[in-house]
Amino acid sequence: MRFHGNMRRLRIVRHIVALITGSNYLKDNERNFTLKATANALLKLTELGGPQCCKYSTYVSILSIWEVVQNDLKIELPPLQIKCEFKDKLKECHLDKCPYYGS
Repeated sequence: MRFHGNMRRLRIVRHIVALITGSNYLKDNERNFTLKATANALLKLTELGGPQCCKYSTYVSILSIWEVVQNDLKIELPPLQIKCEFKDKLKECHLDKCPYYGS
């Protein structure tokens, strides 16, 4: 059942990038930005492996949006640094394997 949480976050990535770009199914470049952000988030979720961590999934989604906005839309944003504040509260924490643990 927790798998649905990841899908929900990916849907949020799609909607946020679509709002930023004005994307819809008829727009070529804008639709590609939306698909790229969603695909990047999904690929990053596969890199960590192990049990699902809702915080990691959320951070990955935020970073995927951030990267598309900066790299593809050429909108300058301040550096984004994410530090997990939940590491001591989650039994599914990946600890040192997670890029946001102790950062």
